[in-house]
Amino acid sequence: MRRALGSDSRKVLNDFALACLAPGEAAFREEAAAGFDYQAAPAFLAQGLDYLRDKDLRGLLPLIQKTTSLSGRVIIIQGEQDRIVPPAQGRDLQERLPGSELHLLAAAGHIPFLTQTTAVNGILRGLLSVAGP
Repeated sequence: MRRALGSDSRKVLNDFALACLAPGEAAFREEAAAGFDYQAAPAFLAQGLDYLRDKDLRGLLPLIQKTTSLSGRVIIIQGEQDRIVPPAQGRDLQERLPGSELHLLAAAGHIPFLTQTTAVNGILRGLLSVAGP
């Protein structure tokens, strides 16, 4: 992906947008593609990919636990058909954050907040109803 940025960054971004969708989410192609800046310089995009490849932020997870102990729970929402971040990563995150909740949405890819709004909103409504005013 990174190598291809130099020759055709528009195609790379379009391919990535499509990879964000599960097979049953093809109706969201335009919305997924609209979320990317096709005018961004390839070098800028390459920096973002390098960051994702090189940074290991797992050491910051204790900070999440400290913050949420005061303000609420950690809710992880992920698509079961996510081709960008494997669902195993969501399970690993849940294990590393005791007390967190993992919601794997069966028919969702990488962007369930866009493609599975009813399910995501239902999870959030449940969280808010438990949290109270």
